[in-house]
Amino acid sequence: MKICLRDLLRLNTARSVKGIALTAVALAAAVTAHPTQAQAQTSGGSIGDLDGYADEASFVDEVEYASDQYSVGDLTAEQAAGESYSPISYSDLYVDGGVSPAVMHSQGHAMSGACGCTATSTGSCGKANCRTRSIGGMLGKGNRKDLWMTAEMLLWFPQARRAPALITEAPTGFNPTIGPSFPNTETVFGGEGGVGGDLAPGFRIDAGRYLSKNFGLGGRFWFLGEDSETYSASGDGSQFNVGRPFFDTSSGQNDALLVIAENNVGDTLFTGRVNAETKLDMIAAEGYGRLMFAEGDEYRTDLIGGYTYYGIDDMLSIESSATEVTPATGTNISFRDLFETTNDFHGGQIGFETVLTRGKWMFSSLTKVHLGNMAQTLNIQGTATETLATNPPTVTSLEGGLLALDSQGTYERDVFSFVPEANVKVGYRFRDHVLFTVGYSFIYWSNVATAGEHINPVFDGTTRVTAGPFGQPPLVWQDTSLIVQGIDLGLVIDF
Repeated sequence: MKICLRDLLRLNTARSVKGIALTAVALAAAVTAHPTQAQAQTSGGSIGDLDGYADEASFVDEVEYASDQYSVGDLTAEQAAGESYSPISYSDLYVDGGVSPAVMHSQGHAMSGACGCTATSTGSCGKANCRTRSIGGMLGKGNRKDLWMTAEMLLWFPQARRAPALITEAPTGFNPTIGPSFPNTETVFGGEGGVGGDLAPGFRIDAGRYLSKNFGLGGRFWFLGEDSETYSASGDGSQFNVGRPFFDTSSGQNDALLVIAENNVGDTLFTGRVNAETKLDMIAAEGYGRLMFAEGDEYRTDLIGGYTYYGIDDMLSIESSATEVTPATGTNISFRDLFETTNDFHGGQIGFETVLTRGKWMFSSLTKVHLGNMAQTLNIQGTATETLATNPPTVTSLEGGLLALDSQGTYERDVFSFVPEANVKVGYRFRDHVLFTVGYSFIYWSNVATAGEHINPVFDGTTRVTAGPFGQPPLVWQDTSLIVQGIDLGLVIDF
């Protein structure tokens, strides 16, 4: 590694005096021990003519980098004479305003190519050309004016949300009811597998500025696209039967509202349609400060603290319409059920981020915990419409769907929630100020209200299409956790 001659000659006055004094002592000792030889050496020229010393240009050329210090080449005369010699380190040549080797190493500084200090350079370097630039950027965090911005594409998978069996299918001629007595029934929406849980792409941006070498301020924002699942079917039962299952308290058994059905002798019982949808939306915003906690030549650990907001909205709706064909009454019954929740988290965060650098490669780990209040809102709505095939048709609309019955209304509560978060990344710097990263993120919410958890498919089946009461148990809040995890693909720009 070549160093500008101009930089090496930037000795401060104190160290120059120290060097002159040491030289004088050495000459005095030499004169005392070998007066004749010393006189011959001093009478012929300057100190630079002594064996083992080179002229100024040679001295610069012999500077080498090893074991984190710069030392002068072998001094054969002193070694041959058996005299001890302590090599001058480059740190001894450091003056205020310069860049020490430790700072160069920890911050990843390199001399600008415009300096002209190359392997074949022989000229001096001007101050304007010998500027240092950070090749560690935000990873080194040593520049007092460092800015950073990270943009990432998120490929995350929210956890599937729990929900009871909401729509079932069975082969033509079979009752689509749940239970051991109905082995041909298959749950196609809800049930043990829950709802959702598919890939939800999103975007995250993190930007900030270091106000000093040890302290910076930043903000982060991310969102996920809808994690949605849908189901839709229509027909007359000639392909399969479709039902909406529930537990009938009047009979004490599982039952199902037939939407599309044909009996075992080929008679169409109901023609109809059913549509179901669920979607989860997530958003987050953070403002934080970071303080240097520990650092070394190739790593740095920051203490992070600040404010966090999370918004988590979940919705589930089902609509069905069935017209009775056998017997041929022509009566149509339609139900609509809507369950939706909102979760607004406000709290603080604390954690650590460690960054390791090795050449152009980087590895980072971020661990934080967010603590605060989760404000939860639950909204339940349901309607039922019965249309009789009279002339003109008789339409009756009632409150209460098939599942949104006695529990209809809006409910609110506040609960404490903690949210651990972890992120690891591997990055490669392929441009001076651009880093490509691949990472993994994990976030866990201890208490989130989801829509499916608050569906209770238990009621008195004889009260369908009535004004109620429906015999449904009262609403009970469910404490539910939620996990989101996935891959991050990003670019880090620092300057």
